[in-house]
Amino acid sequence: MRKWTRVDGDSSTHGGEAFDPFHDPYLADPYPFFAKARAAAPVFYSPDLDYWVVTRYHDIRQVFQTPKRFSAANTLAPLQPICPAAGHLLAEGGFRPVPTLTNSDPPGHTRVRRLATIAFTPRRVAAMEPFVRELTARSVEKRLSSGRADLVRDLAWDLPALVIFRVLGIPDEDVARVKAGTESRLLLMWGRPNEDEQIRLVQGMAAFWRYAETLVASRAEHRRDDFTSDLLLARDGDLPALNHQEVTQIVYEL
Repeated sequence: MRKWTRVDGDSSTHGGEAFDPFHDPYLADPYPFFAKARAAAPVFYSPDLDYWVVTRYHDIRQVFQTPKRFSAANTLAPLQPICPAAGHLLAEGGFRPVPTLTNSDPPGHTRVRRLATIAFTPRRVAAMEPFVRELTARSVEKRLSSGRADLVRDLAWDLPALVIFRVLGIPDEDVARVKAGTESRLLLMWGRPNEDEQIRLVQGMAAFWRYAETLVASRAEHRRDDFTSDLLLARDGDLPALNHQEVTQIVYEL
């Protein structure tokens, strides 16, 4: 599910009362609900979320390809407003997000995506293959050898994250710290925490942002063979280079 702002003011509604993405049975298996929605109400308004939900592939493509009508500016906004105390702690903790990729429309998005594509070279992808193969084989041997497993829980839950960490240049000893930060972010942005929980989560989220800032500052001073370093160095003609805050945002989002 991706959040979008309809910018032309259309406020008509359809039935979306049955959509509850926070509880079972949806959390356990969302596919039956979306199969019914695609057939009966492929676009519906969810009063619980105060968002529109689009369920058909071609409609979703149209949304992505029509930024003048469907803006991505609020994509990283919390589903529910955070309380003033949590907002204060987040700002006090140094959290300074900026529009880059998922939360930006053209032409700003186009510039950042172009530079990020330059940084993520075919050479880097090819160089990752031995690591990805070895990591996957080790994970399969360790977790799937009994002949019965849950592929999401036992393989797909952490395998992509470990690959992304390696791409970004995050050392193995920091993996637990980064995963804790991402959990804080996910629960705050796309969950429904109460005010006490929000206070705890924003502290973890701000610490996660500061970690990303420190990583970028380190690569700016001492370049390494990783995507974070390449983002800082990416150039394309007259396009303004990515600044440290933009690179921090990209690392944070990934």
